[in-house]
Amino acid sequence: MSFGQLSSCVCCVVCCPAAVLLWCCQVRKGMVLVDERLQPCASWEFDADIAILTHSTTIQPRYQAVIHCEIIRQAARVVAMDMERLRSGDRACVRFRFLQRPEYITPGTRFVFREGRTKGIGVVVASEKPSASSTPTGSLA
Repeated sequence: MSFGQLSSCVCCVVCCPAAVLLWCCQVRKGMVLVDERLQPCASWEFDADIAILTHSTTIQPRYQAVIHCEIIRQAARVVAMDMERLRSGDRACVRFRFLQRPEYITPGTRFVFREGRTKGIGVVVASEKPSASSTPTGSLA
């Protein structure tokens, strides 16, 4: 089954010309079609302003939660925070790092994160532009 001919498409960070056909097996959940003039790029890390709604103990760097942001549903780790610890009701600026693959995420996007009974909300402030040395096993500091 083919999606037909497109003027251009971007699936995460892959561009393909209009003459290329896309098959269902080449598209996975979470990929987006974006105009290439926007120069889209997937990033491993993003900064966000978050608010903790409920949490039984404290949140520190290396905390992992599932991010739900539009079509993104992926585990992410807290890499850095502007506070030492977070408890229920606290607000902070936090840097998250995706664990499985980079995602296309734009500033201003709202998201929810959860882990067990912990719930929080946030707004993406900035996303990291990928560099040549950006890998999933790169340094997290």
